[in-house]
Amino acid sequence: MDYIPLFRREVLAFESAVRRAAAEEQSRAEPDRGLMVPSCPEWSVAELVMHLGGVQRGVSRIVGDRLSELPEMPKTPKMPKTPEPMEPMGPMGPMEPEESTEPEESKKTAEGAEGAEGVEGADLRFLELPVDLTGWPLPGSDAVGGPVPPGLIDWFARGASALAALFESVDTTEAVWTYGQDRTIGFWVRVQSIEAAIHRWDAEGAIGAARPIDAELAADAVRQTFEVMAPARREWTRAPQGAGERYRFRQTDGVGDWAVEFDGGDVRLGPGGLEPCDVEVAGTASDLMLFLWHRIPADRLAGVKGDRETLDRWFTLVPPV
Repeated sequence: MDYIPLFRREVLAFESAVRRAAAEEQSRAEPDRGLMVPSCPEWSVAELVMHLGGVQRGVSRIVGDRLSELPEMPKTPKMPKTPEPMEPMGPMGPMEPEESTEPEESKKTAEGAEGAEGVEGADLRFLELPVDLTGWPLPGSDAVGGPVPPGLIDWFARGASALAALFESVDTTEAVWTYGQDRTIGFWVRVQSIEAAIHRWDAEGAIGAARPIDAELAADAVRQTFEVMAPARREWTRAPQGAGERYRFRQTDGVGDWAVEFDGGDVRLGPGGLEPCDVEVAGTASDLMLFLWHRIPADRLAGVKGDRETLDRWFTLVPPV
């Protein structure tokens, strides 16, 4: 799959959605309160923009510097744990390295970056922040729940464009640090395309009905959940051992059909339909992805057959993080 055009499309759609959200905030009777993101409870649109922008600039550092291990990174606001649909991407939260890899942009923002260096003791120079950080949802700030501040979306757009250009300029087979078995730049191209799509969906949901995820990308994201995210999330959260639970996920708008079994600490993936499963879930690729990312409940899927308690146990075996 050619991820880079998908990445570019999704980040542009995300930018468009958050600009519309910012305009709506300005027209409201309470302009000091930000629009909230229904699929990310307790997160405002501004916090969502800060999260995704921070992740992308962190990935730019890992890829641009060809880092072989994860640097120390302070955190931007993290999604709260709640029973509502939500889930951020990755073990490093907003992926905040210490230094910028874009010297030309940093010349314009160095003064503001130095001003942010002391936020909760975090070195945020890599973020290339502006001088005026009023209203920016940085660690330790009072801007939680506030509206999108001036310049935040432009800052996001510069970082997203730079990451896309970086992805296009590198050999994706080169080795870098990742949190999966695939230790190449290609891992990050895939992950960031998926994350851009899910957060575009989040952002659109803040201003109306969100469009489905592209079916090909969503089907790949479903498989990536089983291959990468489920084992990683189980490790990060020290999830309980599996007891042989078997799940089938069947795509109704394509050929995707996956069987997942939990055996002790292992997550085993195979083709669906070959062996009996405890529960079978059917839906479009987009809906399956959104369910696995804890965005929509099982009741929104096309069908559930089998043991509902086993289905409910999925997020115990693979906890949101």
